[in-house]
Amino acid sequence: MLMLTSFTRAQGPPAPLHDPFLDHFVGEWRVERKMGNGRTAETSVRGEWTLKHHFIELHYGYSDAAPDYEARVFIGFDDASPAREKRMENFRRGKMDARGG
Repeated sequence: MLMLTSFTRAQGPPAPLHDPFLDHFVGEWRVERKMGNGRTAETSVRGEWTLKHHFIELHYGYSDAAPDYEARVFIGFDDASPAREKRMENFRRGKMDARGG
């Protein structure tokens, strides 16, 4: 009797993302946003690799004393598509608005 056995290897975690373009977002800076009504607002932004180096996280308002606006944007890749993927969570005075795209 001949017995054939098939082994399936469990897929390990995906390799860290290496993207020279996204590397440019790593750091801390001040951003001035111009609103549709002509008003401008300045906020702090921190960019860093996160989630095992699979996404860049941009944290708007991270060092502001009492920000009216705070957002966390995650930029990475969708394995099913060659395009970059963006996930965003906005916070305005305690209210949350989550978006993906």
